[in-house]
Amino acid sequence: MSKKLILLTVAVAVVGGGIVAWLILSKPALPPGFAASNGRLEAKQVDIATKYQGRIAEVLADEGDTVETGQIVAKMDTQPLEAELRNAEAKIREEQDNRRTAQAEVAVKQAELAYAEKQ
Repeated sequence: MSKKLILLTVAVAVVGGGIVAWLILSKPALPPGFAASNGRLEAKQVDIATKYQGRIAEVLADEGDTVETGQIVAKMDTQPLEAELRNAEAKIREEQDNRRTAQAEVAVKQAELAYAEKQ
């Protein structure tokens, strides 16, 4: 009977040790400085502001994700801004053309003045 008792004790110890080892080793690794626990955590809501209004095209982080400082969490739909940029660039080109035209007219008038002075 003592042989059965020793085997049973060893079996219980092995199974118990296996369970304890599984519980300890199966926990997910946490980043340094974080602690694991059960319970409820209340957090502050953080409002994010942008320089320009627009729609969000893509969200790159899910609720509850850990994010780093400076990490991009969403991308804006920039098509309206790109259209405004193209419009502004077109106006710049138009005004540059108008300036060149005005400079050419000044050159023509200066030539006419020089011709008139010679006459």
